[in-house]
Order: sequence, then structure tokens, then C-alpha cells
Amino acid sequence: MTSYVENDLEANADGDHSEHTRSSGNDGTTTNQGEDDTTIATSRDFESNPRSRQLAAKEINAVRRTKYLVIICLFCIMVGVSIGAYFLSANSEQVEFVEQFNEDAKKVLQTMGKNLVLTLQASDAFTVSITSSAVATNQTWPYVVVPDFAIRAEKIRSLANAVVVNTYYFVEPEQRSEWENFTAQTGETWVNESIAAIEEFDGMDWPILWDYDLFNVIHDYGEYDKENPGTVGTNRTGPWLPMWQIQPTIAYDSPYNWYSYLISYPNDTEQVEEDRLEAEWISDYLPEGEEPMEPISDIYYPIIANSNKHIEVKDGAGEEGHNLVALFSISIYWRDTIRNILPEGTHGLLVVFENPCNPTFTYEMNGPNVIFLGAGDFHDQKFDNMVVGRVMTELSEEAMEESSYSGIPIDEEFCPFHVSVYPTDQTQDNHTTLTPVYFMLVTVIIFAFTTVTFLVYDFWVERRQKVVMKTAVTTTALVSSLFPDVVIDRMIPADNMSATDSQPKRLKSFLYNEINDDDVVSGAGNKRMSKPIAELFPDTTVFFGDISGFTAWSSVREPAHVFTLLETLYGAFDKIAKKYGIFKIETIGDSYVAVCGLPEPRKNHAIAMGRFAFECVKKMNETTQELELALGPGTADLRLRIGLHSGPTIAGVLRGEKARFQLFGDTVNTAARMESTGSANKIQVSQKTADLIIASGRESWLTKREDLVNAKGKGLLQTYWLSRKRNASTFLGSDGSDMSDPSPCVENNAPIDPKIQRLIDWNVGIFQELLEEIVAHRRATEMVPSSGEVVESTTNESKHVRDEVVETISMPDYNDIITKNGETSKLDSKVIIQLRDYITQIASFYHSDNSFHNFQHASHVIMSTIKLLQRIATPDVKKKDCVTEKEYFNFTFGISSDPLTKFAVVFSALIHDVDHQGVSNFQLAKEKDPMAVEYDNKSVLEQHSLDLAWSLLSESSFKELRECIYSTQEEYNRFRQLSVNCVLATDIFDKEMKSFRDSRWEKAFKPSHEDSITRSQNYDDWNRKATITIECIIQASDVAHTMQHWMVYQRWNKCLFDEMYTAYKNGRSDKDPALGWYEGELWFFDNYIIPLATKLQECEVFGVTCDEFLDFANENRNEWSVKGREIVAQMLDEAKSQPRKMGGNATTE
Repeated sequence: MTSYVENDLEANADGDHSEHTRSSGNDGTTTNQGEDDTTIATSRDFESNPRSRQLAAKEINAVRRTKYLVIICLFCIMVGVSIGAYFLSANSEQVEFVEQFNEDAKKVLQTMGKNLVLTLQASDAFTVSITSSAVATNQTWPYVVVPDFAIRAEKIRSLANAVVVNTYYFVEPEQRSEWENFTAQTGETWVNESIAAIEEFDGMDWPILWDYDLFNVIHDYGEYDKENPGTVGTNRTGPWLPMWQIQPTIAYDSPYNWYSYLISYPNDTEQVEEDRLEAEWISDYLPEGEEPMEPISDIYYPIIANSNKHIEVKDGAGEEGHNLVALFSISIYWRDTIRNILPEGTHGLLVVFENPCNPTFTYEMNGPNVIFLGAGDFHDQKFDNMVVGRVMTELSEEAMEESSYSGIPIDEEFCPFHVSVYPTDQTQDNHTTLTPVYFMLVTVIIFAFTTVTFLVYDFWVERRQKVVMKTAVTTTALVSSLFPDVVIDRMIPADNMSATDSQPKRLKSFLYNEINDDDVVSGAGNKRMSKPIAELFPDTTVFFGDISGFTAWSSVREPAHVFTLLETLYGAFDKIAKKYGIFKIETIGDSYVAVCGLPEPRKNHAIAMGRFAFECVKKMNETTQELELALGPGTADLRLRIGLHSGPTIAGVLRGEKARFQLFGDTVNTAARMESTGSANKIQVSQKTADLIIASGRESWLTKREDLVNAKGKGLLQTYWLSRKRNASTFLGSDGSDMSDPSPCVENNAPIDPKIQRLIDWNVGIFQELLEEIVAHRRATEMVPSSGEVVESTTNESKHVRDEVVETISMPDYNDIITKNGETSKLDSKVIIQLRDYITQIASFYHSDNSFHNFQHASHVIMSTIKLLQRIATPDVKKKDCVTEKEYFNFTFGISSDPLTKFAVVFSALIHDVDHQGVSNFQLAKEKDPMAVEYDNKSVLEQHSLDLAWSLLSESSFKELRECIYSTQEEYNRFRQLSVNCVLATDIFDKEMKSFRDSRWEKAFKPSHEDSITRSQNYDDWNRKATITIECIIQASDVAHTMQHWMVYQRWNKCLFDEMYTAYKNGRSDKDPALGWYEGELWFFDNYIIPLATKLQECEVFGVTCDEFLDFANENRNEWSVKGREIVAQMLDEAKSQPRKMGGNATTE
């Protein structure tokens, strides 16, 4: 097998070639003849000599004892290894559990600290805004009302996930009377604002109470036991910290002037009882599932009249000039600080909060959710050694260091919180699996299998000789099929080989069946080890040739067509190589590799390779022209891209399985770069090859390339184009353009364009074959033509083509004679002439200045239609239960068995866009075009195309052609109906027709109809599925470029864009297509192309083609999503640079 530089086989390759060798070694078990003879002789002696039998019996007993000993050892090892595997795996799971828990616990604590600092930052900012507001409004403390307090508080409450936000003002005894008067004057105003804010902010589950009482005196719980509550006030001595502005305001009690202990202690029974009573009425307003006794912690933040950037409160208020005038309180649930930290699937972590001033309480974390378990420490003591805990102040300090917080830190001494994280049994269970048991079982099974294998050892020993002999015979047969006898002798050298031959002569003898070899005698003296058959050839020229555009071309062809092209081309190249003495190395995909200068050294190797390259280019162009009629449109556009480089090359045989003659070295690599960086229909040579050609007096062959080539791994290289003539037209198209990437957007107003003529010829060949099948089918069934004239009725005055669309079309019955008949019939010459004339006139009806809706696109649709019809007829679409031909006929709905159906579908592909105006149906309706008026603005272009094509076919000059297509009224009706349904099916944007087709699809392919339906089971359902399948063929073929190779899709997509942009420039479209082209293509893929490809799969009759279509559709969609915007911009630039078109269909209306 050839060693080569791996070449990108596509036309757009940039040359990411890496030199490598493909080889595999033999089994390495070769036995020379002497050893075989000894083995056979020993066997014969054993059969005839009793002493041999006794010795064998003794050896057998020794082997048997050894066998029992080995079995015992295996058993002991199995037990030990199984137990060890179990404990190692179990320990690994425990380590993983501990590491994962520590990671989760650390994450919980760190995030909790960050959340706490965010709350402090919000509090600091809010208190600064309060003091700033007081200064700005000339208010003196404590007689301050913060304007818009409710709005501001709601924002900070949302930011900090707080429950309640309120303020407490310091009131000295001498200020009490004035304070109470102040609250009486201002309290009701801000209370109303707060209640209004609750109504305004959606999502707040707070009760809204407008009927409330206000206590304008500083009071506590004892106020309600007095004779006139709300007028007396507390009898506690001042100063006081009455609650003032609060959000949200729930006015069951007076919403302000409440004075009580801000901090409750576990042993303060009075305050604890007050907390319990408060929890009882609060529970009525909590969401379902909320625990009313869940602790709410208050964070108190000082409000200082003269606050600055950084405040520190030390012993002795005002020691540094700070005037503490109030407290800001923000109440939070601790659960909110640890929520949404862990991912789903993390279960059972316990977070315990301990505080010397309050009871201990515990939360359970299950992924992002947190559950309050209640007061107390609920962790399992067996996990005490795994606890991860921190003091709250430490958590906040670490978070503060990472943030820009400049406010007051949390107090370190007063009631410090300690947070501890513990795992649970549930957490540990998540990391405990049956893997250790599985490991142990697998180990036991392996050793058991080994033991059983060992027990059958005797059986394999007895059969060893037969197996070895059979293997030797098989190996010899395989090697003989790959190499001649002389090569086998060289790979397995004989004793009498000479060791005096030179390496080049030895390689030559291998290639040309001459006996010669060098052997190296091993140190033992009784074995011969042959040297590798390889040599360095200093003067060679390597050829790399690649077919430009092959990948895109092959993606729309049948596999047989692809191999027809490659076999024809490479067979021709092989003949040329033999003519010029070129040694062919390998064909790699669509790439051809050859070398000149080995195994026979040659001085003029560069000249010989140049001549070979000239002939290959010429043969490529001739062959593709000849094959286009058989292989379809675009074949003649394929071109050969060739690269040549000269230099030393290592060549030889890399021995082993599937050994081949191979090339190595930088010369091969550089030749591949010359090809990949070259141009289609051109020969690019390196500087070294050019020098050899110049030295041989062929300087006229060379044209220096204007730009330097950037070859991967080589840098910038100066290269040359090789041609016999300096006229560039030798390797370019007639217009001087590069033919490597022929665009389907042909614009040629000439009456006879060579490319259009080739398409006409190809179409004639396609339709001629289909008509021959129709005639043969007619003869096989002995169908008698109608005695009377066939009524060729089309649409009447009150009926349009669109009205002829039916839900189901009746397909012909199964006929065993048709199935067995595989013959075709020759057509009358008149029919062929009329067929050619008809297709030629149809081609002339297509507007040549339409970039997309032209005859080239119609031919592309025909090619895709043929491919889908052929896939129905191939064996891979047959289900396993299709035993008989009749079952296969039912499975494929009789489509592949009816030539008239196939002809009608292909005929519809030919005519479906005849006389297309280059604009949409919507635009024609908007312009009130006479054509649109005639067809009631519905499926205008499709109806017009069918009427025009049908009218042409109905002319008297095509009488014999019509009689060949249909000879009975039934055939005519079915042909007409198939054509109508197929052509109208290409109108995919008509909402009424789409609704009709979708409803029919659901009726035919709903779950109750999943199984294959035969005609005898349900006549209508069978025909309905057949009709849908036929329409899917034409729909998929009409947009087949979207479900083919990316290059094919790009070309036709650009053609459609150019056509629509031309309409826009000519004033026939209001919207620049570039504005929504990218999004429109994605929508088209998602809502039509991919669903359509999926429908092809669900039809179940197209074999692997439907998978191919769906794969390409998804790949193109993904590729477009990445590159589409850039491509649209490029298409727009190119479209803008083109001259405005005013002829053709832009001015015919």
C-alpha cells in the first residue's frame, strides 16, 4: 500500500497534508520448511514408536499435575484480587464522597459570606441616602421623614432578599413630647405611601389594610391593656428607640412608635412569648408550606448623621465625632443566603446556625432548594469529624476583602453566629454505588473464564497442528494473491539468494519479477533475515492530481455514477502513464498519485511527467464532456488540479499485511502542496521542477505565478504554471474564467448556448429512457389503445388548474407480468425528434436572466427526482418481510413499477418553473399582473407553468409524442392528474394548499396507520400514501440543493439571492432581500427543509437517501448558522457590483 502525503480530496483544500504510512504487520508466525519437516517427522515417529507413547504419557501426566496446580493458584489469586478490588473501589468512593462534600461545604460558606456582604452593602448605601436626604431637606434628628421611603425600601428589600426593612430613631426623654406630636403630623402620610407601594409592586403576598389605627405615642405590648390604648404610651424610662418608617406596612397594629427590645434572648420568657404570638398571626399570611417559627434575623446598621466613606463605631459613641441618631434594620431569612448554590442532584447537606443569643436551628440543602428543619441541631453525630464550620464574621471578612465594601463590619463579640455544614446519610448514599460489587464480580468472571479456557487446553493442543497448517495455507494463498512468487521469495528469502546485488537492482527485480535479494546472516548462523526492500532515488518527479468540485458533484449522484466517472478517468490515466513510462502509485479517493524516475532511474523525469500531466488534463476535459450525457449536468464542469515537484524520494515495500509499494519523503509532501494550492484545469510546478524543465530546453512551457504560494510547512514558495502554449485559454474556459467552480447561475442570451444544449441532450436521454419503459410496459400488459380519440381536456372556463388538485390519485394494480418484464422498447424516430423539439422549446421558455428559476435549476431538480425514484427501486428499501414482489409492490405503493408515474413526476420537474417571472406569486398579485388576475392570485406561477407546458404539448406537432406518453383515456387522466398535483405541490407558501397537505398527511400517517398498508386492506389509504410520497419527491427535488453538499447549497442559494436582489433593484420588490436572508434561511430549514426530510424518512420507501438528505440538511443548517451572516454580506457586495438588469422578465409585464 502506498505511503503518501494525505491530501484533502476536496477542491477547496488548503493543503493540511501530513505525511504518513498506512501499513499493518503480519501475524509474525512463519515457519520455514525445515521446521515443518521436523514437526511432521516427529508426529509420524510418535504414531509408530511405543517409547514415544510412553514418554508422551509421562509428559501428559506432568502437564496434568501442572494444570491442577495452576487451577488452584488461579482460584487463590481470584479470591485475593476480588476482595482487593472490592475494598479499593469502596475506598475510592469514600474518598470521592469526602472531597465532594468539602468542596460543596466550602462553596456554601463562601457564597453565604458574599450574600451577607451584599446585604451590608445595600444597607450601607441606604443609610447614607437617609442621612443625605435629611441634610438636603433641612430636617433635624429625630424629626426626619425619608421621602419615598416605601419605593426605596422595596428596591433594597428586593436587592438583599430581605423580609422587612425598618428604622428606629433615638428619642431622648426631653424629645418625647415633640416626637409624638411629629409622628401625629407625618405618620399617616408615609403609612399611606407604604400601603400604596404594596399595591403597586406585583408579586408581594402581603395583606393590604387601609383601615388601621395609629398610636402617636411611644408604646409597647402593655399599651393594649390600658383603658385608652394609643393615648398613654410606655412607662419605661428613656431614651427610647421607637420604630418609625417600615416597609412593608401591615397595619394590624399601629405601624410605628412601637418600642420593645431589639434583641431577644433564650431565657427572656416574656420576649419569647411575644415572638410566639407574633408568629401565630404572621402564619396566616405566609405561603403554604412556610414555617412561621423559622427564625428571621435582624441586621442592625447605625444611621450616623455625619456619615462618611468609612465608619468605625468604637466604645464610646461619638468618640471620633460620629453622631449616632438611629438604627436601620433589615430582616432576612438565612435560607435566602444559602439558596441556589448547589446544583441539582446534590442532596442532604445540613447547615446548622448557632448563636448564643438565640436558639440553634438547622436547614437542609437539596440542590438549589433549602428546607427549614426546625430549632435545634439535627446533624448525625457520626459525621462530627467531617464538619466544615466558620464564624459568620470570618465569612463576611473574606468576602469584604474581595469586594469594594467600605461600611461597618459585622460585630465580632455580640451574639456571633457560627455556621456548620454536615453531610448526611443521603449525601453519602449519592456517592455509594454497587461498583465495588461489580468489580468483584467482573474479577471473578474473568478468572472463571480464564480457568475454563485453561481446562479446554488439551482440546486446542490436539487441534493445533491442523489449525497451524490451515492458517499457513490460507496465508500463502493471500500473499500469492497480492504478490508474484518472486516477491514472496524476497519477503521469505531462500538460502541460495545472492547478497551482492545493489539496492536499486533489488527493488527493480521486485517490481519486474526478477529474482535478486540481499540476506543478512544472523548471529546464530541458521536463520536468514532479509533487509527491507527500500532505496533512495535522488532524481524523481511526483505527480498529485485531484478532481476539483468532485465532492459537491458526487453528493447529488448515485454511487454507480461516481464509480463510473472514477473508473473511466483513472483507467484513461493508467493508459497514459504506461505510454510515458510513469509509475502509478495509488488512487486515494478522487486523487491520483504517480511518480517518474523510479524504479527505473530516468534523466528527463520532469519532462516526461509534464507530458503525462498535459495528457491527463486533456483527457479529463474530453472524458467529462463525453460522460455528461450519462452522468448528468455539471459533469463537464469538473476539472483536474495537478501539482508536480521534483527531488529525492524514498521508495520501497513496507512488508506486512496488505503490503504495497510506497513513497516517502519531502518530495511527496511538496507535490501534494503544489496540488492543493493550485487551480482547477491547471498544472502547478515547484521551482525545482521548473529548473529541470528549463534545463531541458522547455522554458516555453512555464508561466511564472504572479503571487507567492503559502504552503503549509513550507512557507512562501515561488511556483509556475505548466502549459504547452502560452495562451491561457488552453486551461481556462472560453471566457477566460476559471472552470474549477462553475456557477449554475448562467446568464446567456444567445439562442443556443453550449451548456444549455448539453442540458437539453441530457434531458432528452432521460425522457427517452422513461418513454421506452412506458412502451415496454404497454406491450407487456398487452394494453389496447382506445378505439376512440382520447379526450385531452384541461381546465374549462370556470375551473383553474389549482381546482384539479385531488387528495388521492389512483395507482395501477399489481401485475406479475410487469414485474418480471425487464425489457425496453425502442422509440420511433418521430417520437425522439418531437421529444427533443419539445424539451428545446421548454428550455427556451425559461428566462435566461433568471439566476435561479432557469433551465439549469429545472435540470438539477430532474436529477434529484431521478435519484429519489431510483432509490425506491433499489433493494435496500425492501423490508425484511417483503418476501414476494407483490409485497414489495405494496410497500412502495407501486411507484417504481409504473413507468407512467415516473415519467409524470420527471415531466413535472421539467416544467414546474416554465416562464417564471423572477418574482414571487405575492409580488405578481401585488402588481395586479394579468397573470395573477387570471388565476385569482393563487399559485399563479405554478398554474401558468403547467398551462403553458400543457398547451405546448397539445400542439399538433407533438401528436406522436403524446400518443407515446398515453394511449388510453385512463392513462391520460392519470398523467394529467399526476402532473397537476406535482406542479402545484411546489407552491409551498400557499397557506390553503399547505393546510390541505398537512391534513392529508395526518390522515395517512397517523399512528393507527404505522404498519404497511396493502391495497386490499384499504384502497383509499394506500393511494393517499402513494400520492403523498409522489408529491414529497417533487417537493424534495425542488429544494434538493438545501439537502445536498454545502458547496451545492451555497451556489444555488446565491443564485436565488441574486434573482431576488435583481427584482429589488428593478423595483419589483419592496424589501432588500439581504435584510432578512440570514434569518429566513434558518427559518426555512427549521420549518420546511428538515421537516420535509423527516417526512421522506417516514415514507419509508427511499432507503438511505432520506438519511442522506436529512444529514445534509442538518449540516447545512448548522454551517449556515455559523457562516451565514458573512456569506450574505459577500453576496450583497457582489450583487451590488453587478449592472442593473432591465431586460427579460423585468420589463415584459
